[in-house]
Amino acid sequence: MFAYVCVALTFVAACTAQAQNPNAASNNICAKINSYTKIDDSCDTYIECIESVPARRACPDGLHYNAAAVWPQYPCGFPMDVPCVGRETLFFKFTCPANSKDSFSNHKHESNCYYFYSCILGSPRLLQCDPGLAFDPIAARCVSEERVDCSRTNVTQ
Repeated sequence: MFAYVCVALTFVAACTAQAQNPNAASNNICAKINSYTKIDDSCDTYIECIESVPARRACPDGLHYNAAAVWPQYPCGFPMDVPCVGRETLFFKFTCPANSKDSFSNHKHESNCYYFYSCILGSPRLLQCDPGLAFDPIAARCVSEERVDCSRTNVTQ
């Protein structure tokens, strides 16, 4: 009986260890315990490996993932400090014009006249006009909604 209890306890202990860390032996993403791994083609997302368990993370808006960060150092930094060469921040379908890298400009939303994109130093921000206003692509600003033809777009406000 004692041998049966020992075998059962060993089996339970092994199952518990496997349940607590199911990725430890078979996970190629977390080759190093307690580390960060970059996600290709992304400026702001990364994998954080804690005890070999992967978790997808994203830097706050406006920050880039710093591949040089060593765990537990904070892995996100300002774009001026962490360049995003060959990777893109894919928040929107919209891409700011190349000439907006050093300026500010507004552009119409592709399907809703109450929204617009504001390009600030080449980075798009999705903004919404105040109630009663709609985006006028000619004026490049929000104006009284009576002055804008929203019939060709989705006008849900």
